[in-house]
Amino acid sequence: MTKCMYAVAIVLVCVSAVGAVSAVQDGQTTIALLGEVVPCPVVSGTRELAFSRDAPDGLDAAPRGGRGLLYATFPVGGREVIVALWEGDPAEPRLWVDVHGDGDLTNVGDGRPGWKWGWQGYTWEYSLLLPYEGTDMVRFPVRFSAGPRFGPADGPWFEVLVYTGGYRRGLLHLGERSVAFAAASACVEGYFDDLDQVFIGVLDEGEPLSLRGAIPARKPITVEGEVFVAKSASPCGRWIEFARQ
Repeated sequence: MTKCMYAVAIVLVCVSAVGAVSAVQDGQTTIALLGEVVPCPVVSGTRELAFSRDAPDGLDAAPRGGRGLLYATFPVGGREVIVALWEGDPAEPRLWVDVHGDGDLTNVGDGRPGWKWGWQGYTWEYSLLLPYEGTDMVRFPVRFSAGPRFGPADGPWFEVLVYTGGYRRGLLHLGERSVAFAAASACVEGYFDDLDQVFIGVLDEGEPLSLRGAIPARKPITVEGEVFVAKSASPCGRWIEFARQ
């Protein structure tokens, strides 16, 4: 089983032809560098959090002194992230996240939702600092949503979902040509390097991010008459390696 249970990613390729000569010869590879991770506009790895009243390992400081809190953890980007939920006020639940990985949930604000939607639907956004298995620390945005649970009464009142999909944009230079692209991952653990669960698609400049026309990354893709295939990617998505066929 891979570390990413479900993943979808797109590579958007927008070519600006300013010359006819490519510096990438057949069989050679080129590295595409990507920018910071931003919330994914299309796909997100989604899971429901399982809460308990037991404080998890690694918790150092809890808001409200720990009174009335429920706890959950989920893996993303190389570490277990601790979440605390307070349901004491059904009109406005609170949710805190271990943003920095130090076990301190008291330094991330008051836990109030960012906005409310519908009848008792709430959303929070946090930016996590993730180690990605020894690489440079990466800021990774995640979103949480909570709504009433219509089921057994022995659990939390709210059902909480976490969305861990990430989106990166970058630029690839092929000789005298400039290629803009983006990668979006719906991996529930925030990884970009499982190309068997990645899809790519060529888009015209200005076309919005879409899954339409996407193909598996292991298959060749044609860009301005040239054929490329994705060979590898860094776990955090800072780079993707392409080979010219």
